[in-house]
Amino acid sequence: MPERLLSQCTNTSEQFAIVAMRDASIAGVGRAYHPEGGATFDLAFVVRDIDQSKGIGKALLAALILHAKERTPRYRNVILTGEVLRENEKMLGLFRSEGFSITAIPYDRTMRAVRSITV
Repeated sequence: MPERLLSQCTNTSEQFAIVAMRDASIAGVGRAYHPEGGATFDLAFVVRDIDQSKGIGKALLAALILHAKERTPRYRNVILTGEVLRENEKMLGLFRSEGFSITAIPYDRTMRAVRSITV
């Protein structure tokens, strides 16, 4: 990961990054962006092609959700959002299985995944 991106992901109070390791290699990376003072988290994560369908994406998503719950004790509800390419059926399926609602973004190739959680 380039040093600038690593710094953006780890050196602010607005972001949280997590890395999934498998056999001493990076298998996946997740990030939660949380603007100060808000109750919304934008989630993003990616799993290396060779490591997909092994539960790594599910583990990254679970860790990001747990982080969101721990990070916002003053809110009763937190909104989690993510964007997924329409053709990424595996990722859309993962979001659906974790209780996210999926809606199309008009005039775009992406879908929006949204879930409200009680803290």
